[in-house]
Amino acid sequence: KMESETKARSNYHVEERKQEHFNERSTFSNMKDSTRRRTKIGKRSVNVLKNWLRKNEEYPYPSTQDLEELTVKTKLTEKQIRVWFTNYRNRKFSPKEA
Repeated sequence: KMESETKARSNYHVEERKQEHFNERSTFSNMKDSTRRRTKIGKRSVNVLKNWLRKNEEYPYPSTQDLEELTVKTKLTEKQIRVWFTNYRNRKFSPKEA
């Protein structure tokens, strides 16, 4: 009888730990999802970035100084600007599929 009670308690604790682990994972995945939201960039900022591209068509890669100026003009972070340029170049300059 003593042995079966010990096993029952042990199984209970194993199930309790599994539940805790599941709760931690679901909390983490919810946190992760909420931090990966898509940022919509305003028209004014997009116009500033496109104007910069028109003036620099032959080399559409902003320098560090250009990025600093664009962050002031657009009120976006450097990372947002770098990602926007990368996405724009990929869409604009990638070969179209037939």
